[in-house]
Amino acid sequence: MPRSGEPQGKIEISDVVQIADDSGISPPSIIELGDPFKLWVEFSLLTPDLHLLEDFLSYEVRYWANAVDAPRPPYVIAPRKESTVFGRHVYSQAETEREIPAGSLPPGIYQIGAFVKFTLVSPVATERRFPLAADTEPRYLHIYEP
Repeated sequence: MPRSGEPQGKIEISDVVQIADDSGISPPSIIELGDPFKLWVEFSLLTPDLHLLEDFLSYEVRYWANAVDAPRPPYVIAPRKESTVFGRHVYSQAETEREIPAGSLPPGIYQIGAFVKFTLVSPVATERRFPLAADTEPRYLHIYEP
């Protein structure tokens, strides 16, 4: 079930970050150390006032990964920055995906999540933060060494 972002009723986001492991081995939340994998979320812009602004909004998806089984610094994942498109209200894997290269995370158990923030971009005004945001619940990911 999707989570409501802020302000409530304007945006919804996936409950958790989705994980895609191209090796095809299930479940995707258990990744072999040598396999690359992808993270993505889906979010929806829900209201007509946001639909009118779709040519003027950009968004940034920030993923995070924190080890829960050993003290390690957080893994830094480059944010995905894109612009919304007029008439498109749902953004998913193609627009939010980030690939995590093989071997990027040492073996262990991680909590992963995502945060999406928006910026208003207008040819007549400077870029500024737009009051719209959404985040996922944390999800567990296990990187194992065979």
